[in-house]
Amino acid sequence: MIQLTSLKVGDYTLRGVIHQPEKTPAPCVILFHGFTGSKQESSFLFTKLSRRLEKEGIGAIRFDFSGSGDSDGEFQDMTFGGEVEEASAILHYARTLDWIDPNRISLLGFSMGGAVATQVAKRFPDQIEKLGLWAPAGLMNQKASIYYQPDRVRADGTVDLGGLLLGRAFYEELKDWDLFKGIDVFKGPVRILHGTKDETVPLEVGKRYLEIYENVSLIPISGANHVFSNVDWQTVLLNETVSFFKQ
Repeated sequence: MIQLTSLKVGDYTLRGVIHQPEKTPAPCVILFHGFTGSKQESSFLFTKLSRRLEKEGIGAIRFDFSGSGDSDGEFQDMTFGGEVEEASAILHYARTLDWIDPNRISLLGFSMGGAVATQVAKRFPDQIEKLGLWAPAGLMNQKASIYYQPDRVRADGTVDLGGLLLGRAFYEELKDWDLFKGIDVFKGPVRILHGTKDETVPLEVGKRYLEIYENVSLIPISGANHVFSNVDWQTVLLNETVSFFKQ
């Protein structure tokens, strides 16, 4: 069963989609989209994954963060820390749903959403069963510095990212944030899937998590770019992800 849902977090209403399997109580995966992404994600990857999980008896919940997709707010007001707060609120919301087994809630994050997922798992390690990471962007602090080169900053302090305005608060908050520090408090299973030809978040970034987590595996997808924009790459990505959450 698929249904629309919403959640008020601070001043914003977040809008999302729930995929509820027939047999309940059920395990559930919460999906966190990437930078400039949405609850559908590129090539509808999050929609495809959610449908696959539902058929396997695993629920899925996917929201747009504020300033993205159908949720309230403007993109230029988005910050990494703000998304961590919203992701934490989504986790707590999921734990209130009577069809979800609260002991079997997992997270899946793509790109910056992967980095967000690691921070939520750091906050609530005992509330999360598994952690799936697609091309996790643990280098977002470096990315923020690249975006905010002086010659790119507009008079109002924003940066134009191809039609989306990025606010200075994004850079100021992230520039000194070590996104790897302390995340090893999460001891559950971690699965990383990363394209070998990812130029946005190089595979070496994904490999760093192998040095941090105890119960971790990495599956490189040969030739894949950052958004897995090839049906064969997506087949591997989705099959391995579903298999991980079924185990």
